[in-house]
Amino acid sequence: MPPAITNRKLATVAPSWAPFRGFSLLFDNPGDSYIPLAGRLSRVNSQVFRETDLALYKVLANSLDAVGRDRLIEKYLFCPLPPESYHVTVWDGLNDGNASHLPENLRLHLDRFFDALPVSFSADAVFTNAANRSPLVTEGGRGIRFEFRNLRKFANVALVAELAPTDLHSEETLRRIIDGRKQLCIAYKEEFDIDLSSDYRPHVTLGYFANNEIAELCTPELQSWTDLTRQSCAGATILFSSIDVYGFTDMAAFFKRA
Repeated sequence: MPPAITNRKLATVAPSWAPFRGFSLLFDNPGDSYIPLAGRLSRVNSQVFRETDLALYKVLANSLDAVGRDRLIEKYLFCPLPPESYHVTVWDGLNDGNASHLPENLRLHLDRFFDALPVSFSADAVFTNAANRSPLVTEGGRGIRFEFRNLRKFANVALVAELAPTDLHSEETLRRIIDGRKQLCIAYKEEFDIDLSSDYRPHVTLGYFANNEIAELCTPELQSWTDLTRQSCAGATILFSSIDVYGFTDMAAFFKRA
Protein backbone atom coordinates (compact mmCIF):
# COMPACT_ATOMS: atom_id res chain seq x y z
CA MET A 1 0.00 0.00 0.00
CA PRO A 2 1.42 3.44 -0.91
CA PRO A 3 2.19 5.79 1.99
CA ALA A 4 -0.56 8.10 3.17
CA ILE A 5 0.05 11.69 2.07
CA THR A 6 -1.65 14.19 4.33
CA ASN A 7 0.60 17.12 3.46
CA ARG A 8 -1.52 19.14 1.01
CA LYS A 9 1.58 20.53 -0.71
CA LEU A 10 2.50 17.06 -2.03
CA ALA A 11 0.82 15.03 -4.74
CA THR A 12 3.15 12.01 -4.56
CA VAL A 13 6.35 11.11 -2.71
CA ALA A 14 8.20 10.93 -6.06
CA PRO A 15 7.97 13.87 -5.28
CA SER A 16 5.46 15.74 -7.36
CA TRP A 17 4.08 18.98 -6.01
CA ALA A 18 0.37 19.53 -5.53
CA PRO A 19 -1.12 22.89 -6.53
CA PHE A 20 -0.67 25.35 -3.68
CA ARG A 21 -1.17 28.93 -4.80
CA GLY A 22 -0.50 32.28 -3.26
CA PHE A 23 1.89 35.19 -2.91
CA SER A 24 4.57 36.19 -0.41
CA LEU A 25 7.38 38.65 0.06
CA LEU A 26 10.76 37.03 -0.60
CA PHE A 27 14.30 38.30 -0.54
CA ASP A 28 15.53 38.69 -4.10
CA ASN A 29 18.13 36.00 -4.60
CA PRO A 30 21.56 37.33 -5.57
CA GLY A 31 23.38 36.58 -8.77
CA ASP A 32 22.04 34.94 -11.90
CA SER A 33 19.12 33.33 -10.09
CA TYR A 34 16.14 33.80 -12.44
CA ILE A 35 14.82 32.58 -15.77
CA PRO A 36 12.31 34.52 -17.90
CA LEU A 37 8.65 33.51 -18.15
CA ALA A 38 5.90 34.79 -20.43
CA GLY A 39 4.06 37.93 -19.37
CA ARG A 40 7.15 39.81 -18.20
CA LEU A 41 7.65 37.46 -15.27
CA SER A 42 10.82 35.86 -13.91
CA ARG A 43 10.97 32.50 -12.18
CA VAL A 44 13.28 31.70 -9.27
CA ASN A 45 16.10 29.50 -10.53
CA SER A 46 18.65 29.17 -7.73
CA GLN A 47 20.54 26.23 -9.18
CA VAL A 48 23.04 28.58 -10.80
CA PHE A 49 25.33 28.09 -7.80
CA ARG A 50 27.85 30.88 -8.04
CA GLU A 51 30.44 30.27 -5.37
CA THR A 52 30.13 33.78 -3.92
CA ASP A 53 26.46 34.60 -4.50
CA LEU A 54 24.70 31.34 -3.65
CA ALA A 55 27.32 29.42 -1.70
CA LEU A 56 24.94 28.85 1.21
CA TYR A 57 22.26 27.34 -1.04
CA LYS A 58 24.87 25.05 -2.58
CA VAL A 59 26.11 23.67 0.73
CA LEU A 60 22.54 23.31 2.06
CA ALA A 61 21.61 21.22 -0.97
CA ASN A 62 24.72 19.10 -0.52
CA SER A 63 24.16 18.78 3.23
CA LEU A 64 21.18 16.49 2.59
CA ASP A 65 23.68 13.97 1.26
CA ALA A 66 25.74 14.28 4.46
CA VAL A 67 22.60 13.76 6.54
CA GLY A 68 21.60 10.79 4.36
CA ARG A 69 19.27 11.73 1.53
CA ASP A 70 18.21 8.19 0.66
CA ARG A 71 17.46 7.35 4.29
CA LEU A 72 15.46 10.57 4.69
CA ILE A 73 13.38 9.64 1.65
CA GLU A 74 12.88 5.96 2.42
CA LYS A 75 12.51 5.97 6.22
CA TYR A 76 10.83 9.33 6.80
CA LEU A 77 8.98 9.87 3.50
CA PHE A 78 10.90 13.11 3.02
CA CYS A 79 10.42 14.90 -0.28
CA PRO A 80 13.33 17.26 -1.02
CA LEU A 81 12.61 20.47 -2.88
CA PRO A 82 14.62 21.06 -6.04
CA PRO A 83 17.53 23.38 -5.21
CA GLU A 84 16.51 25.77 -7.97
CA SER A 85 13.45 26.68 -5.87
CA TYR A 86 15.49 27.72 -2.80
CA HIS A 87 14.55 31.12 -1.39
CA VAL A 88 14.07 32.97 1.91
CA THR A 89 10.57 34.22 2.69
CA VAL A 90 10.16 37.63 4.33
CA TRP A 91 6.38 37.57 4.86
CA ASP A 92 3.63 35.05 4.09
CA GLY A 93 0.71 36.66 2.29
CA LEU A 94 -2.52 35.07 1.12
CA ASN A 95 -2.48 31.47 -0.09
CA ASP A 96 -4.53 28.31 -0.36
CA GLY A 97 -3.73 27.56 3.27
CA ASN A 98 -5.34 30.68 4.75
CA ALA A 99 -7.82 31.80 2.05
CA SER A 100 -10.68 30.10 3.92
CA HIS A 101 -10.35 32.75 6.65
CA LEU A 102 -11.39 35.52 4.26
CA PRO A 103 -15.00 36.72 4.01
CA GLU A 104 -16.83 34.69 1.36
CA ASN A 105 -17.05 37.41 -1.32
CA LEU A 106 -13.31 38.08 -1.06
CA ARG A 107 -12.51 34.38 -1.03
CA LEU A 108 -14.26 33.86 -4.37
CA HIS A 109 -12.42 36.83 -5.86
CA LEU A 110 -9.09 35.55 -4.54
CA ASP A 111 -9.75 32.08 -5.95
CA ARG A 112 -10.25 33.55 -9.42
CA PHE A 113 -6.95 35.42 -9.03
CA PHE A 114 -5.21 32.19 -8.00
CA ASP A 115 -6.81 30.21 -10.84
CA ALA A 116 -5.23 32.61 -13.35
CA LEU A 117 -1.70 32.45 -11.91
CA PRO A 118 0.93 33.09 -13.13
CA VAL A 119 -0.72 35.29 -15.79
CA SER A 120 -2.77 37.28 -13.25
CA PHE A 121 0.45 38.23 -11.46
CA SER A 122 1.55 40.36 -14.41
CA ALA A 123 -1.00 43.06 -13.56
CA ASP A 124 -1.89 45.00 -10.43
CA ALA A 125 -4.35 43.18 -8.18
CA VAL A 126 -6.32 44.31 -5.15
CA PHE A 127 -4.83 41.53 -3.05
CA THR A 128 -1.18 42.39 -3.73
CA ASN A 129 -1.38 46.20 -3.75
CA ALA A 130 -0.65 46.64 -0.03
CA ALA A 131 2.30 44.25 -0.28
CA ASN A 132 3.71 46.15 -3.26
CA ARG A 133 3.41 49.44 -1.36
CA SER A 134 5.10 48.11 1.78
CA PRO A 135 8.37 49.81 2.79
CA LEU A 136 9.78 46.29 2.89
CA VAL A 137 9.55 46.35 -0.91
CA THR A 138 9.94 50.03 -1.75
CA GLU A 139 12.94 50.96 0.41
CA GLY A 140 15.33 48.26 -0.84
CA GLY A 141 19.08 48.24 -0.33
CA ARG A 142 18.91 46.35 2.95
CA GLY A 143 22.19 44.50 2.85
CA ILE A 144 21.33 41.67 5.24
CA ARG A 145 23.65 38.68 5.45
CA PHE A 146 22.61 35.29 6.87
CA GLU A 147 24.38 32.11 7.92
CA PHE A 148 23.08 28.68 8.90
CA ARG A 149 21.86 28.30 12.49
CA ASN A 150 20.11 24.91 12.80
CA LEU A 151 17.64 22.47 11.28
CA ARG A 152 14.03 22.66 12.39
CA LYS A 153 10.68 21.16 11.53
CA PHE A 154 8.02 23.78 10.84
CA ALA A 155 4.46 22.65 11.61
CA ASN A 156 6.00 19.16 11.74
CA VAL A 157 5.76 18.86 7.95
CA ALA A 158 8.65 20.97 6.59
CA LEU A 159 12.37 20.50 7.18
CA VAL A 160 13.98 23.93 7.14
CA ALA A 161 17.44 25.41 7.57
CA GLU A 162 16.92 28.23 10.04
CA LEU A 163 19.15 31.25 9.41
CA ALA A 164 20.75 33.88 11.63
CA PRO A 165 22.16 37.34 10.84
CA THR A 166 25.96 37.38 10.70
CA ASP A 167 26.74 40.88 12.02
CA LEU A 168 25.33 43.90 13.87
CA HIS A 169 24.17 45.64 10.69
CA SER A 170 22.25 42.52 9.65
CA GLU A 171 20.73 42.20 13.13
CA GLU A 172 19.44 45.78 12.93
CA THR A 173 18.11 45.21 9.42
CA LEU A 174 16.31 42.10 10.65
CA ARG A 175 14.65 44.12 13.44
CA ARG A 176 13.39 46.63 10.85
CA ILE A 177 12.07 43.79 8.71
CA ILE A 178 10.21 42.33 11.66
CA ASP A 179 8.62 45.73 12.32
CA GLY A 180 7.67 46.00 8.64
CA ARG A 181 6.06 42.56 8.75
CA LYS A 182 3.92 43.62 11.71
CA GLN A 183 2.74 46.72 9.86
CA LEU A 184 1.91 44.67 6.78
CA CYS A 185 -0.12 42.22 8.87
CA ILE A 186 -2.06 45.17 10.30
CA ALA A 187 -2.73 46.48 6.78
CA TYR A 188 -4.15 43.12 5.65
CA LYS A 189 -6.25 42.85 8.78
CA GLU A 190 -7.76 46.28 8.10
CA GLU A 191 -8.33 45.68 4.38
CA PHE A 192 -9.27 42.00 4.26
CA ASP A 193 -10.18 41.12 7.86
CA ILE A 194 -7.63 38.32 8.01
CA ASP A 195 -5.06 37.58 10.72
CA LEU A 196 -1.62 36.78 9.30
CA SER A 197 1.26 35.63 11.46
CA SER A 198 3.80 38.23 12.49
CA ASP A 199 6.17 35.59 13.92
CA TYR A 200 9.34 35.42 11.82
CA ARG A 201 12.16 32.91 11.62
CA PRO A 202 14.22 33.35 8.45
CA HIS A 203 14.82 29.99 6.81
CA VAL A 204 15.35 27.98 3.63
CA THR A 205 12.86 25.15 3.20
CA LEU A 206 14.71 21.99 2.17
CA GLY A 207 11.66 19.77 1.68
CA TYR A 208 8.48 18.32 3.13
CA PHE A 209 7.42 15.16 4.90
CA ALA A 210 4.45 13.23 3.54
CA ASN A 211 2.61 13.08 6.85
CA ASN A 212 2.87 14.25 10.43
CA GLU A 213 3.13 10.85 12.06
CA ILE A 214 6.23 9.64 10.26
CA ALA A 215 7.82 13.11 10.41
CA GLU A 216 7.55 12.96 14.20
CA LEU A 217 9.77 9.86 14.22
CA CYS A 218 12.79 11.85 13.04
CA THR A 219 12.68 14.37 15.91
CA PRO A 220 15.43 12.62 17.96
CA GLU A 221 17.78 12.89 14.97
CA LEU A 222 17.42 16.64 14.36
CA GLN A 223 20.37 17.60 16.55
CA SER A 224 22.78 15.20 14.87
CA TRP A 225 21.52 16.36 11.46
CA THR A 226 22.06 19.97 12.56
CA ASP A 227 25.64 19.16 13.59
CA LEU A 228 26.39 17.58 10.21
CA THR A 229 24.81 20.50 8.35
CA ARG A 230 26.73 23.03 10.43
CA GLN A 231 29.98 21.35 9.41
CA SER A 232 28.95 21.52 5.75
CA CYS A 233 27.92 25.18 6.02
CA ALA A 234 30.95 26.49 7.90
CA GLY A 235 31.85 29.91 6.49
CA ALA A 236 29.03 29.97 3.93
CA THR A 237 26.72 33.01 3.93
CA ILE A 238 24.18 34.68 1.68
CA LEU A 239 23.69 38.42 1.18
CA PHE A 240 20.32 39.94 0.25
CA SER A 241 19.89 43.54 -0.88
CA SER A 242 16.21 43.80 -1.83
CA ILE A 243 12.74 42.34 -1.29
CA ASP A 244 9.88 41.84 -3.75
CA VAL A 245 6.41 40.31 -4.08
CA TYR A 246 6.40 36.78 -5.49
CA GLY A 247 3.59 34.52 -6.62
CA PHE A 248 3.64 30.74 -6.57
CA THR A 249 1.58 27.89 -7.97
CA ASP A 250 3.26 25.12 -5.96
CA MET A 251 6.18 24.85 -3.58
CA ALA A 252 8.73 24.57 -6.39
CA ALA A 253 7.46 27.36 -8.68
CA PHE A 254 8.01 30.96 -7.49
CA PHE A 255 7.95 33.97 -9.79
CA LYS A 256 7.89 37.76 -9.76
CA ARG A 257 7.49 40.59 -12.22
CA ALA A 258 10.64 41.02 -14.27
